[in-house]
Amino acid sequence: MVQTEEERKAYQKKWRAIPENKAKAKARKQTPEYKAYKKEYEQRPEVKARKQTLEFREKRRAMDKKYRASPDGKKKRKEYSQTPEYRKRANKHAKEYNARPEVIARQKNPERMAEAKMIRDKPENLASAKNERDTRRLIILKHYSKSISNSNIPCCNCCGENSHADFLAIDHIRGSKQMDLEPELKKLKYSSKLKGMNLHRWIIRNNFPDGFQILCSNCNFAKGMKKNNNQCPHEKMRKEEAFAMMEEQSSFEV
Repeated sequence: MVQTEEERKAYQKKWRAIPENKAKAKARKQTPEYKAYKKEYEQRPEVKARKQTLEFREKRRAMDKKYRASPDGKKKRKEYSQTPEYRKRANKHAKEYNARPEVIARQKNPERMAEAKMIRDKPENLASAKNERDTRRLIILKHYSKSISNSNIPCCNCCGENSHADFLAIDHIRGSKQMDLEPELKKLKYSSKLKGMNLHRWIIRNNFPDGFQILCSNCNFAKGMKKNNNQCPHEKMRKEEAFAMMEEQSSFEV
């Protein structure tokens, strides 16, 4: 029985979807012979001409869009977006793009700025941004509380405050400016200019690097005062109490 074109394509699609055939096809594409053939094929004039047609571009664009929306496409895209090569290229492209005069002029266009502000101020966008911000912040609070304070509940590493997440803050243990000089953080492109959501994104993107802890707002503020020399008064009081206890024990021994 002669197959129609649609039946033939359906059979080929079903055959290619078999795991063994997928693995064979993938292995074949890695061989030098296949790569050489593909390179030669793409240099043919008729192939180049076909790729330039609008019909081919639209068909390819539709196929790419369908693949990106599939579970496999989303998974591969997410994995690739985490690689250092992708980040390096994306950062370079963003810098080059944002440095173009036409882009700068367009970004500073009053109408565009007003339109962007109107979009940001929509209730659904404000709610979405707040939810995203709170989620990232809570993830960071939980991680550092777990790893440093050995607590499953977000808490202050100094006084133990854990009644509400809004009382807590992300603290730079050695000071934000001093951490600019640390080689390991330099490799991760840390900067003391990172604040708020930008800092949250950087911490999560770099897999929660060392140098941060969770403090309550009181301990964080007191630690940042110049007279306290980057030390919370609670810590100073604990040291004085420990020293007094040591003196008391030594007096008993005498």
